[in-house]
Amino acid sequence: MSHVANVMISVEPDDRPAAEELSQWLQTSALRRGFGPGAVGWVGSLRETTGSDTRWGGGKHPECDVYAGALNHADLAGLVAHVERMV
Repeated sequence: MSHVANVMISVEPDDRPAAEELSQWLQTSALRRGFGPGAVGWVGSLRETTGSDTRWGGGKHPECDVYAGALNHADLAGLVAHVERMV
């Protein structure tokens, strides 16, 4: 069974700092699945994917910023709980 989860987060431009903060948390303090109770550390990161050279379908540019990443051994319930606390 794979321990990789592909994650995409869409934010309004004003929320870019929160997405970057989440990426930093994933690199340093995220809960890790399969490494014992309370294990934290690097599970991946998020990268902004909607720059000016990004191609989207349709005739308009996106009205959001999308961050994406492939996370390895992330505690997904812990990730969701962390995002909920950020709101």
